[in-house]
Amino acid sequence: MKKPLAVAASITAAALALTLAACSQTPAPASDQQADPAPSSQQAAAEPDAPQQLTVDTMKADGQFKYKDYTGDAALDEILNAITYETQRTTEDLQTKLDAFLEACGDSYEGYKANKQQLTDWYASALQSSADLYAFIQAQCDAYHQLLLTNDAYLEYKVWNDALSESYSVWNDALSDYYGDWNDMFGDIYDDCTDMIGQASKTVGYDEYQDAWDEMYDARQDAWDEMYDVRQDAWDALYDARQDTWDELYDRR
Repeated sequence: MKKPLAVAASITAAALALTLAACSQTPAPASDQQADPAPSSQQAAAEPDAPQQLTVDTMKADGQFKYKDYTGDAALDEILNAITYETQRTTEDLQTKLDAFLEACGDSYEGYKANKQQLTDWYASALQSSADLYAFIQAQCDAYHQLLLTNDAYLEYKVWNDALSESYSVWNDALSDYYGDWNDMFGDIYDDCTDMIGQASKTVGYDEYQDAWDEMYDARQDAWDEMYDVRQDAWDALYDARQDTWDELYDRR
């Protein structure tokens, strides 16, 4: 594959720098957003350092991540690896937080009662982290599509068609793997919480046991449904964007 024009690298770098922020927060709609005033020197000194920018070096330096040569094109491969990297990082963060809740419970009903707010917070964190991840992946795919649409290096049908096929494989696998991981976490929640709550039937009586189990089950099911809905919306949006790009590139032939 030919090397992309200089603008390709600049688009990729800008996209990675801008969209990394999507993994930490969801911005308000543009019509409602207002610029914040510049912080004072004292405020600036008190604020934490900005998160590390996601770069090729960052990903390659992570011993838990294998940087892959997907297309043979450096600019395109940087984007595809960023999608996989951020997906894995999000999964690891959710697992760490869930493990902390389960450890705090200590395999007991008393521990579950004392820490169940932590589980409620985990559900909210999982949903927000998922939305942020999907926004990140969408932004990366948008940058990927712009590279294909704006650079002569990708004019040939086989080149851009293969590139779109590769990107589909990467983001679809990312969403599938992420679904499998968080679905397994929800399974662990059901199993472990059922075991802990089950102790209540012997210590505080059947009625409290039943109420506690019903509450756990309903909260878990509601959270699972929300996680699945945002996943489906993300998949549909990513597929539609890919198809629109394919159609536009095909019409240029």
